[in-house]
Amino acid sequence: CVPDFAFLGTYQSFFNRFYELAIAIARIFAPKGDSFSLFSEVDAIAAGNIFQGWFDLSYATSRPREATQFGEPFRYKPLSLSGTYRFTPGEVFTDSNGKEVPDRQDIFSIYAIFFKSDADTEFIDSNVHYNDFQHPNMVALANLTDCRVTGLGDDAWVDFKIPFVYYDGVTIDYEALAKGQYKIGIVIASSAEGDYFRGAVGSTLDVKNIRIIHEKTEE
Repeated sequence: CVPDFAFLGTYQSFFNRFYELAIAIARIFAPKGDSFSLFSEVDAIAAGNIFQGWFDLSYATSRPREATQFGEPFRYKPLSLSGTYRFTPGEVFTDSNGKEVPDRQDIFSIYAIFFKSDADTEFIDSNVHYNDFQHPNMVALANLTDCRVTGLGDDAWVDFKIPFVYYDGVTIDYEALAKGQYKIGIVIASSAEGDYFRGAVGSTLDVKNIRIIHEKTEE
């Protein structure tokens, strides 16, 4: 089967905001013999997610983390990432082999990376999460660490605002910034360990009002 994405409202420019964007985890790596299987030899899961960048299908089966390429040009120095979410986990957490992991509860992730592109690095792939956000081109990170299970009721929405933390020793080249050489990638996933193929089928994350505050933002 394919990832279960539900768009509940209208979509405007990402740098403006999302409206009522729902994301649900789905079983997209099916057992061998399933006619909709993307990975015929693997029974695992991948988190429903949305991100800025593109997906390279040529790597989808052989190197899935490298297939996910983060980054779009951003000509301002970002200061914070904010928005609103609600989340409920699926019932059964499974590992990368599709085996149940007792006493584990799924949780989501929301983060944004800010990096400087160059001739060797046009995008940063999802290995950056696998490597604890360490990459030579990384400039700053905004990472929501206080992720909560809220339920999906109308009164369950939680606001968040997280700062971009700039890496030690990094300075902004404002000339390169104006030329679009710096890029930002907002990543939202219904399972924080989805890139490890771990999580729970049925985990559901709704987000809205995603916003980047930067140096030129009019408060």
